[in-house]
Amino acid sequence: MPGIYALVQIERYGMRSLRFGLVSLALPSTLAASRTEGLLADGASEAVALTGGCRLAFTLSLALLVAAFVTAYVVLRRPRAGAERAAELQRERA
Repeated sequence: MPGIYALVQIERYGMRSLRFGLVSLALPSTLAASRTEGLLADGASEAVALTGGCRLAFTLSLALLVAAFVTAYVVLRRPRAGAERAAELQRERA
């Protein structure tokens, strides 16, 4: 079922959304693995290394999420201001 769902999502939203989804998953997991390997190489215990890698991945994901919310707020807020201005101009003309 997940395979069919993925195909439907590709047809519905296009390849751009699929690529963004893959990057948003691949980037944090790659950085987490790299951080974990680095901590292990420095002599940290396995638990500490895994925690450090996961912390980096979650921090990056949180930063991306906040950036997405800010972008959505700014982008979606603009048309409302334009619509209000258009309504104001119509009232002035009437």
